Amino acid sequence: MIDLHCHILPGIDDGAKNLDDVREMLASAKADGISKIVATPHNMEDGIGIVSPFVINSLVKRVNDISQSEGYGIEVFPGSEAYISTDLPRLVKNKRILTINGTQYLLVEFPVLKMPEFAVDIIYQLRLMGITPIIAHPERYAAVVDNPDVLLEFIRIGALCQVNSGSITGIFGKMVKKTAEMLLQRKMVHIVSTDAHPGSSRMPRMKEAYEFVADKLGRDYSNEVFIENPAKIIKGREIEIRQPEKVERRTLLYNLLASFGLL
Repeated sequence: MIDLHCHILPGIDDGAKNLDDVREMLASAKADGISKIVATPHNMEDGIGIVSPFVINSLVKRVNDISQSEGYGIEVFPGSEAYISTDLPRLVKNKRILTINGTQYLLVEFPVLKMPEFAVDIIYQLRLMGITPIIAHPERYAAVVDNPDVLLEFIRIGALCQVNSGSITGIFGKMVKKTAEMLLQRKMVHIVSTDAHPGSSRMPRMKEAYEFVADKLGRDYSNEVFIENPAKIIKGREIEIRQPEKVERRTLLYNLLASFGLL
């Protein structure tokens, strides 16, 4: 399997802190059947800051050297997880933020608690630049949990959606798991990745998630979102965007009952 979202580079965000963490994450990925990883450190002007492409590429080379020389056998590619902002198109145009392996695909993170009013416009601007945004873990965003239909406009203009394997297996709670399942059922998910960090609570869990999707929705769709689409993205090839079905908006009462396991 191929992991398009992983915080494996040491010392630059909330992911791996050192090379011991890198080795731990490589070992976990290998045990979970992952053969390729895209390193996606956070990139935001506020907070962590913008990590230069030079630093990312240098660290990717270091991690690849460890992976190959110490027998992990996992190939690591450069990328980033860019935080959505009104400056994002400019940063991408000026090549201050890396796309996935230098392709047209860019992993984009939204705020968890509130969908920015400018989000659709920024995604549209990126599309006009020839960039295909991949929305990182939308199942964790409050606006999507409340109303998954908010993703339809993003998908309509050409964005893709990446769900975390841990969301499917339930490590982020019942509501996030239910939202991930709904998005998968409606074929609103194009990629499943790990969003892996060091530590047992953020292990890859790709095998478990793959089998869950295969059991519920068929092995063809599981192969598509875990293997085929990620492979095309790394190579910069176009992928087919399925037409999603609209979903019924959930009420606050629905969410409350679901959070207590009553649905």
